[in-house]
Amino acid sequence: MNTLPENEPIEFGDGVHSTMATKITWGWIRKGTDKSIDTTASRTCINLLGSVSLETMKVTIGSYETFDSSTMEEHFKKLRQKYPKAP
Repeated sequence: MNTLPENEPIEFGDGVHSTMATKITWGWIRKGTDKSIDTTASRTCINLLGSVSLETMKVTIGSYETFDSSTMEEHFKKLRQKYPKAP
């Protein structure tokens, strides 16, 4: 039974804390030789919060300094702009 109003959008969201850091897993380097590997200057964390509409597959995403209640509020404001006629 579908009790959802017709103009009610559904978004599925998640936050990720990706780290930009070089991670060597394997490589072909001759024994006894040195191989320089480009790396990032530091371990930089990227905080992304996003959501997707499964009906349209449109994504709403933002990059934030940290995740907290104000981050969620800002994301919900973006969703309000995306769906101005939603209840």
